[in-house]
Amino acid sequence: MSDRMNLPFVSKDSIKEILFNTLGHGDREWTEKLNDPTYKLLTYFIEQHLVVGRSMFIESPYDDDFPSAALKKLQSQYEYICVQIMCFAQPETLIKRFESRIGAPDRHPGHNDEAAFEHFKTTIKKTGKVRPQSLEGKVIELDTTDLGLVSIESLLAQIDECVKNAKASSQALAS
Repeated sequence: MSDRMNLPFVSKDSIKEILFNTLGHGDREWTEKLNDPTYKLLTYFIEQHLVVGRSMFIESPYDDDFPSAALKKLQSQYEYICVQIMCFAQPETLIKRFESRIGAPDRHPGHNDEAAFEHFKTTIKKTGKVRPQSLEGKVIELDTTDLGLVSIESLLAQIDECVKNAKASSQALAS
């Protein structure tokens, strides 16, 4: 989607993998310890784009480490339009996907997925859908249980509509 909209894409895992390659990777505790600096870097990148009025796509799981307070602060400071795409799937599907990435050649070993697998299985069955961040803007729920049914065209149209509506609303307020 970022390619289609000509916008930068920043992912939590990509940042974390840079840290793994720079600082090394070890056990699951080390992997978890890198969450804080990873999110601080992600927040820094977001702010740098907001400073110059540039949009971007960010990707991250909304877990307890996610810097929601920092994003709320940035939203009040820069008044940006936020469109959250909340992907979800059946727990069994998510467990299969998680298991398939253990040891996959394109998955960085620093994530220690094998060590996290049992915890993931237990947690995903209890939590259900995650809640969106409490930010101003649109939330689009996207069922990814069957990826063949996901329409990127429809998703891009919804994002475009959100942006147009937000711009029209802000222009009306300015009048």
